[in-house]
Amino acid sequence: FGGQSVTLDGSQSVDPEGGSLTYEWFEWFGYPWGGLLGTGPTRGLHVSIRDLGHEPITLRVTDPGGATGVTSVNVFERDTTPPQITCPAAITAECGGPAYTPVQLGGVTATDGCDSDYSVSRAEEPHNVPFGSNNFVYGTTVVTYDVHPTFGPSASCSIAVTVQDTTPPALLVTA
Repeated sequence: FGGQSVTLDGSQSVDPEGGSLTYEWFEWFGYPWGGLLGTGPTRGLHVSIRDLGHEPITLRVTDPGGATGVTSVNVFERDTTPPQITCPAAITAECGGPAYTPVQLGGVTATDGCDSDYSVSRAEEPHNVPFGSNNFVYGTTVVTYDVHPTFGPSASCSIAVTVQDTTPPALLVTA
């Protein structure tokens, strides 16, 4: 998911004697799992936040006499864009009893361009909904959904759940 293309440029490297240089680009240079990425004065690279957070890249430049110079850079990608989140529509429900009214909430949807691993949490204000339920008391409760990706910023959206009583009381008069 995600990722960004970058171009690394070693073309400003020079041989003091004026000889032609060869360029080798490595990832994880010096590590058993490292390897040659390619040759040439520039190198295109695609990095992703899934790549352990960074990608160490090394340029080795060799002159005609076999002398080498080495430099390294860590290439990072940072996710700075919050996920897109869509809340269900606000809900108004008729009071279903003296304690709580069950209300069926719609689903929240979220997408993140860099990360498919995210969690969704829910909180209510005021805190008058029993944990993990959809039972609401008379009045308006604001339900806030938060999306927390593994990498990058979070996002949230809120809806109002209103329980109202529009049914007139039944009056029973006995003589």
